[in-house]
Amino acid sequence: MITVEMLGGLGNQLFRYATGRSLAQKHKTGLILDVSHYEKYKLRMFELGCFNIKAEVRNSTDIFTRIARGALKFFPGQKTYREKHYHFDPGFFDLPDGIYLSGYFQSEKYFSPIAVKLKQELTLKTITYTAKKLLKEIDSTDSVSVHVRRGDYVDNPATRKLHGVCSSEYFRKAFDLIGKKVNEPRYYFFSDDISWVKRNMKLKAKSFFVAGNTAVEDLILMERCKHNIIVNSTYGWWAAWLNKNPQKIVIAPDKWYLQGPKDTRDLLPESWLKI
Repeated sequence: MITVEMLGGLGNQLFRYATGRSLAQKHKTGLILDVSHYEKYKLRMFELGCFNIKAEVRNSTDIFTRIARGALKFFPGQKTYREKHYHFDPGFFDLPDGIYLSGYFQSEKYFSPIAVKLKQELTLKTITYTAKKLLKEIDSTDSVSVHVRRGDYVDNPATRKLHGVCSSEYFRKAFDLIGKKVNEPRYYFFSDDISWVKRNMKLKAKSFFVAGNTAVEDLILMERCKHNIIVNSTYGWWAAWLNKNPQKIVIAPDKWYLQGPKDTRDLLPESWLKI
């Protein structure tokens, strides 16, 4: 079995799941998601249960019960692999079965061997009528999702210092680029502060401001758009990566962190356009 330490929001959870699933598939074994951090980490909650994932979800009670029964070697008997650096580690696939994975693993190179399988699994078990209705509209237009991250990127000084916020100039260039490549784009805006977006992003092109859905539903709605404009957020990254349109245009910021890791060479897929 492969075990993965789960932490962070939806985007980070998806990276960890995909990486663990990839290594488990290589070893033809199962996957355990250790969600015990969420018992104390109250800023986020585990959200992958909404998807058709192939993994066992275990909290600290489950894990220590299994240790007592001798069913699972965990702290300290189980070997742990801690991510060495931000970019892809080419030695990752040499890791043995039975390993415990700890890290962010923010590169598709960790799970590209099972890309097709992941896109089949990362679908929602259920979806509301409202979201289904919007999906039909998105499918019938030259839809472009625009993710605008505000929230803690604006309100939390430490988070803002680390990540920074994409500027109006970034979005202007992104809209100009889409306008040159897509005949009649219809923009679908997604944000954790949609009121701010309505006040500050006014386009001549047709626009729709999406509200009232869960975070996982918004992720799927963004994924179904023909093209994607994302910001420096793993949440939007996953919406763009899951997009199955073979002619998709994905626009992303070239500078992902303001004062974070410097070597982000493996973060953005080569086919994405960087501004």
